[in-house]
Amino acid sequence: MNDPHLPDELLFADVRRATDAFDPLPDGMVELWDPVGRRWGRSGTDSEGRFSFVVTKPEPLPGEAPRFDAVVFARGLLKQGFELSM
Repeated sequence: MNDPHLPDELLFADVRRATDAFDPLPDGMVELWDPVGRRWGRSGTDSEGRFSFVVTKPEPLPGEAPRFDAVVFARGLLKQGFELSM
């Protein structure tokens, strides 16, 4: 995107949740937050298992890379917490 009204570090995440057989998981939910604790978001998945977020690059904790922490809720998912480093 080349819009002068948008921040330089705008990030788009458009993701599809699927089973190991690549069948969509339409009943999932994703929470995303920055580790500094200033903002968070929640998105449900659509009928194709997709969810999306539009955010700016997060502020890093001292001595760490900028990142978002995510929790994915979906049937059959054994590990729910993830780190998304920039």
